[in-house]
Amino acid sequence: MDIFLMRNIEKEIIDFVDGEYTPRKYFLFGPKRIITLNTSIRDDLHLLFEDGEALLQTYFRRWNVDENGFEILDYFNPGYFGGNVPDPHKPLTVGMLVESAKAGRWLYS
Repeated sequence: MDIFLMRNIEKEIIDFVDGEYTPRKYFLFGPKRIITLNTSIRDDLHLLFEDGEALLQTYFRRWNVDENGFEILDYFNPGYFGGNVPDPHKPLTVGMLVESAKAGRWLYS
């Protein structure tokens, strides 16, 4: 039962990110990026601070994850507007969201 539950959380979070935050190659059309556990929320999806903040607020609420120890400024720079130059902040992946959801608390302080 636990394995099924874990896979379900993984699928739910991947589907959430894919459905709400995955850009198309050519803005409104073209193929979408395939979301995996290694997908970087900021760098692969090119999310700005506000979009990342909205994603994470929904994530913490929807999967009832205790956000104690989470600091958005560790992962996003409010002045970063995307692009090809990587932001020097800590990485934030879909896998980190999945593992924290399984634990019920943010694991990456």
